Amino acid sequence: MPFVAVLAPGWLDHFIFNEYYKTEEEFLFAPADALREEYRAVVAAGFVLQIDDPGLPDWWDMLKPEPTIEAYRKFARLRIDAVNHALVGIPEEKVRYHLCWGSWHGPHTHDLPLEHIIDLILEVKAQTYSFEAGNVRHEHEWRVWQQAKLPPGKMLMPGVVSHATNLVEHPQLVADRILRYAPIVDRENIVAGTDCGPSPRGPCLGQAAHACRRGPPCVDVPLALVKHAHGRHRVPSSGCRGLLLGCRRCRKQLAVTLLDPPGAEMALHCDADMVRPIVGARQVKFRSSPACSQSQDALAQARCTGFASR
Repeated sequence: MPFVAVLAPGWLDHFIFNEYYKTEEEFLFAPADALREEYRAVVAAGFVLQIDDPGLPDWWDMLKPEPTIEAYRKFARLRIDAVNHALVGIPEEKVRYHLCWGSWHGPHTHDLPLEHIIDLILEVKAQTYSFEAGNVRHEHEWRVWQQAKLPPGKMLMPGVVSHATNLVEHPQLVADRILRYAPIVDRENIVAGTDCGPSPRGPCLGQAAHACRRGPPCVDVPLALVKHAHGRHRVPSSGCRGLLLGCRRCRKQLAVTLLDPPGAEMALHCDADMVRPIVGARQVKFRSSPACSQSQDALAQARCTGFASR
């Protein structure tokens, strides 16, 4: 059945600031009230409603200071409650809940393990759960679903085709990924899906499409991107490529110079673990940091984790 995807309240607040509500709960439940009207409109039009909520696991490595698992679960539960608040009155069989760890290109070494939030996910009033299962960082977590206690009638939609690579999966590999979930729920309750939507941050889809058509390879080179960047412009430099990058959440800005040949770009967020390597940047140098006093520490961390040099 065709579906329409709409943001979850806990992902919508990823892009806006609270300058009015007194509590975080009020701030989350207000957009949930507004989104309920959109959710109902989608269902009334005859579509399956897909709730897109990558923020549930994705907030984990963005919060500073780093929360404990217990603190993050409290943070996540409030967002699950907001989703269910927005879904009041909508039949579960009309709802699909999608979560992922984001489509940004990077090592994902700090992703939150699924095991810490699986029980919260299953509290969402949806019949079907869509999640990453082809991504090499999370493919092994089919075992977490194996151990989870799924309520009767629930359906799983594992991603069996990854958005994180331009390699085209062999049909047997896709079949193997599907079969992993067969013992967990009835075969009729498994829907093969993709890890996430098309990634806009690289040439992967273009290369795969060309490969499938036996056409010429895609030669597009991705531009440097920063998660939540809300503004950027070229920074004058002699012989080097520079970008001024702004973070939408913390409003800090960092200017970086890329000491690499043209074609190699890297973007840097205000936090070291938000460094996003795109293609082969060998070194990143801070030009200035108007609102961030931890630039040198961040650069040192980036080097230590292998982001700033190859």
